[in-house]
Amino acid sequence: MSSLLGFSSLVCIFISIFGIYSLVTLACERRRKEIAIRKVNGATVRNILTLFFREYALLLLVSSLIAFPAAWWVMRRWIEHYNR
Repeated sequence: MSSLLGFSSLVCIFISIFGIYSLVTLACERRRKEIAIRKVNGATVRNILTLFFREYALLLLVSSLIAFPAAWWVMRRWIEHYNR
């Protein structure tokens, strides 16, 4: 059972990583002209990556602030009722 849960957890993590990769790729495609204009005007790759990082770091922070307490609460309730 433990190995099955571990495997399914890994599959879920890989699916979420591919989803985030797809989201970033789509954002890059939509903002291709903006990136090109910034590059022509002298922006470095680091500046452009910082733009994207800020956007997705904010999303990650908000989702973590919601998900971690919710997961803690659910797991705590599950552990409390596990022995019954």
